Amino acid sequence: MKVTLTILFVLAMVVSSTQTFRHFYVRFLEPRDSLLDEFRTDTESSITAAERLNELVELYRAAQNKVDLYESDSSNPNVVQHQRRNTMPYKAVIQIEKEILNREHDQRQLTKLWFYWGCGLISLILGFITFRIVNSWLGFSAIVTGFSEMLAWTSPLFHNRILSLQFEQLLDFKLLLSILTWIILVAVWLFVEKYGYLKQRK
Repeated sequence: MKVTLTILFVLAMVVSSTQTFRHFYVRFLEPRDSLLDEFRTDTESSITAAERLNELVELYRAAQNKVDLYESDSSNPNVVQHQRRNTMPYKAVIQIEKEILNREHDQRQLTKLWFYWGCGLISLILGFITFRIVNSWLGFSAIVTGFSEMLAWTSPLFHNRILSLQFEQLLDFKLLLSILTWIILVAVWLFVEKYGYLKQRK
């Protein structure tokens, strides 16, 4: 079991460390400005400036009103569905809607992050208890499951969109929990090494 645990520990440390480095870079070091920022449309600038979802909802409502006004004028040409993404005022509505959906997704991911990382921690604790007093392999499987869950839900965020307040909150907590996962990994290994507990298990 010691060999198996050593291999899994090294793999977990590699994953945890690289994920933590990635989160730190994206949060604090990755450049966010672009030479193309000056060419943003008014809609894109308004979306970027909006921090909270209710601000985006107000932008969406205003954009939708413009669409209703446009469609109420029979002299305006009819824009077919597949052309609306590139035609104002439909384009603004689509852009704002997409940003709202992205931010709602980030909020849901934050809830999932805490829930599943917490489940991983509970599995880890129960695994140690089971390992000590019930069955070593049953406990070992729960420990591996716990760490796997914690590592999976602190995995890097890949993005190519606006770094919104909701995205940054998700990134902050991913970084925090990634660091906690790394600390727990090190603490568990030091505990095992100090007390040589696995030497008692075959």
